[in-house]
Amino acid sequence: MDTKVTSTLRKVFLAVLLLFLIVSFAAYKFSPYDQKILSAVDIEMPCEIAFDYLGDSENAKDWSVFVAFIETINSAVIPDGEVGSKRICYTKEDHTGFNWEEEVLEVKPNEYRKISCYNFENLGINTPNLATEQIYRTTDEGCKVMFTLDFIKTPGFIDLVKMKFAAYRIKSIFDKNLANIKGEVLKKRRP
Repeated sequence: MDTKVTSTLRKVFLAVLLLFLIVSFAAYKFSPYDQKILSAVDIEMPCEIAFDYLGDSENAKDWSVFVAFIETINSAVIPDGEVGSKRICYTKEDHTGFNWEEEVLEVKPNEYRKISCYNFENLGINTPNLATEQIYRTTDEGCKVMFTLDFIKTPGFIDLVKMKFAAYRIKSIFDKNLANIKGEVLKKRRP
């Protein structure tokens, strides 16, 4: 092979590699995951309504852009949305696609719900020890509803890197879901 062609290919390869490294570093550095992923929406009604709405797994099919439906596991023993209630989240109605289990860990009525996420199946990126929070804060206009996602335990480096990059997609899903929740809650309040 001609030395000019080899030299040009080497320069192109190094330039592409350098560009990839710069973009990867910037994506890591400016990731929506810092201490946790956080999304919020303001809803013009009392927090009790949003809290009750999100405590009912049946409603997920109306507001979630990612979850097709949620199957409660132990609702005959523990009411849905209460401490100890368990469920499986499916991204497709036929149980294919991504799915995972959740358990409600903490509840402060109309203020807070903490849910562990585990047993992930069919996910390309699988990060253990996750928990999501639903936070409800009373405002002058009604209620601010916030979703967070973070690790329950300090993550290893690989899990941290996976979360830094997955955070872009997760935050986008949270933002869309919260907008849908606002719309659904307001729609259900109208006469």
